[in-house]
Parts: sequence; structure tokens; C-alpha cells
Amino acid sequence: MAVKPPSRPGRIRKHDGGWFDRMLPYLAGFRATQLGERNAFVGKVAEETGLAVNTTRRALGMLSFLEEQGVDLKSMRARPAILAIEAVSKAHRLNVASGADLLKKLLAGEGTVLSFRAEADRIAAKLKRIEVSAGEPARLSEVVMANLPKNGVFYNVQFFDRPLMPAVVVSMENFRLAAFAIAAQSPTTKLANAPLLIEGTVLRSVVTCSRTVVCSEIALDELSKTARQMRHEFPTRLEIRFASVENDLATADQREALTLLIREHLRYRDDEITGR
Repeated sequence: MAVKPPSRPGRIRKHDGGWFDRMLPYLAGFRATQLGERNAFVGKVAEETGLAVNTTRRALGMLSFLEEQGVDLKSMRARPAILAIEAVSKAHRLNVASGADLLKKLLAGEGTVLSFRAEADRIAAKLKRIEVSAGEPARLSEVVMANLPKNGVFYNVQFFDRPLMPAVVVSMENFRLAAFAIAAQSPTTKLANAPLLIEGTVLRSVVTCSRTVVCSEIALDELSKTARQMRHEFPTRLEIRFASVENDLATADQREALTLLIREHLRYRDDEITGR
């Protein structure tokens, strides 16, 4: 596999602060390389630059992260340490809004490796404290069933696969449930404005549904704050859980099974269906 930087750099010491400029010419090739071929590519780059293979992989990974956030690497003046970018990347995975704030500081040349790592650890610790207990529903179907009333007139169940839509909506005569499953690795949640997009969608659901349950792998602090400030009974309609849920409603058979289960749960009878 050919690795073609603009010019052949000299050997770099392991802790040389010039890693950023030496690695940048290889980034386009790294991102264009298929995942199964990246190890070979990284090995070639490590051989060319004299950096350790693991350091090369981390460096290219962090340059990729910055580029994914819309950073113009060629005009970027700051030259942060790899560890600092890794800390910001970790914070961004856990909380997009907080990660975006840290990224601004990083690009401005502010902060240190220790301060960025401390902030990332603080976010992780906060999320760990609010993780759901082992007894909470672990599957999307269980989340739906756990939040339905004991009886009622059933209308229908809708399933959505589109981003920023609830995964499941159950409609009844006097009750409507929306269940969201927000994954950290979704392309939508990686957007810089993801928290705002999610907040808008969820708040619309809070207004139109009797109950909205959000299971999210990313922190939604602003959504929680906004919901608490809503008037009347709206705050009581929303529940936010920092939790991963298995999507066991991806196939037609799984969705049909849930629909039948809901009908049985609600003591469904054909002559009770109204308003279709």
C-alpha cells in the first residue's frame, strides 16, 4: 500500500510536539482507506515517520475527530497534545454540548491535558451517577410495556426508523405514548447541534403525547432543564433515562409481536375500537 505525503519527514521522537504537522499530510489517505486496510496503512505511516504504531493510530484518529467537527486543520493555529484531543473527544461522546465547549477552548489554545481530562472524567462520573439500575427495562419493547396504562381502548402502534423521530408511538383513546432510543454512535447525535435537534423533537412529543420516555446514551442536560421550566403538567409527562436499550423492534415480526402483546395487555376487544 502506497503512502504518499507531500515530502518525506525526518524521524520524530516519541514526544515531539510536531506530530500534528507531520501527521496531517497522511490524514486524507487514512480516511479514504477501508477499515480492514487501516492497520496496514497506519503501519506504513509509522515506518515513514518513526512514530510508534499505536501513537500513529491515535494521532490520525484524533485528526479525524477534529475534521469531523468541521475544524479547518490547515488553518488551525493551536497545536494541542494528542492526550488533550482524546480527552475532548471523550467528553464529546458523553455530552455533545460540553464537548463542543471544550473543543472551543482547545482550538483557542486554552487549557491543559490535565484540565481537559479532569472535565471529561467529571462528565463521565456525572453520567455514571444517573445510570439506570439493573432492574430497569433493557429492551425497547420492555420500555413500551412498562409505560402503558393497565387498560384502555387501543388504536394503533406506529414504528419509525427515521432520525429524530420516536422509535415507537402507541395511540389509545385517552392516552398516547412515545418512546425514543437515542444512540451515541448515530450520525445524528454526532452533529454539533444534535442536543438542540433532539430537544425540539422531544418537546413536541411532550406537548402532543400523554407520556414521553427518552432512553439516551448521551447527556441531555438542556432538555431536562427546559422540561422542568414548562408550565402545567408537561414536566410530568417526560422521563429521561441515561441508558442503552436494545432495539428489539427492528423487524416486522418483532413489531407484530409487540402489537399483539399490547392488545392482550389492554384487554383488547374488536368492538372497543373507535376513532380509526
